[in-house]
Amino acid sequence: MAKKLTGGEKRCLEDYNAYKKENPKPRKNLIKLVKHMNMLNPTANENSWEYIFFDRQLTDEQIDLLLKMKLRKPYYVKDLTKLTGKDLVATAKLVDDICHVGILEYCSAPDGEDMVQLPVFAPGAMETTVMTKERSDAFPEMAPAFLNYVLDLQKKISSVVPMGNALMRAIPVEKAIEHETRKVKYEEISYWLDKAGKSIVVNVVN
Repeated sequence: MAKKLTGGEKRCLEDYNAYKKENPKPRKNLIKLVKHMNMLNPTANENSWEYIFFDRQLTDEQIDLLLKMKLRKPYYVKDLTKLTGKDLVATAKLVDDICHVGILEYCSAPDGEDMVQLPVFAPGAMETTVMTKERSDAFPEMAPAFLNYVLDLQKKISSVVPMGNALMRAIPVEKAIEHETRKVKYEEISYWLDKAGKSIVVNVVN
């Protein structure tokens, strides 16, 4: 956390800072998970925003399973029993608990059976986690952690990202521009839906 924090960010971090005073020892497994999910942060530590975001929300057991999963690879819950060493019922509960945190996401197999996958932090796990009001109220450190993680990430990649491919982009409703004579593909939502496949986050603003 090198940047100067705003007053609002400081207030959001008050509960977390109190927690850290009582639990000062860095969690090596969580630092390892940060590096696993974000290859652009090879020097992750307990002050990394990704770490702060999930520190109070993930148990060691949950982190241990996530470390055994490959990034963006769908898994059947029954296959994860080999990674947990638990029976199907216990594994399903563990997986569902992690999904309710937001760091794992459900997806569907071609046969309709539920699968789960580990996404990157953003766009991905962070958005899913902050969408729950109760969780955001319980862990207010998520607000500054999410904001600053995305800002830091954009600083690292913006120089090599082509026009129209930013992490987050505001685009018009496609119907509203269908008769425009001057438009490009990346202004149409259908382009992004086709390009993204199963993983996309869309926020509709009226």
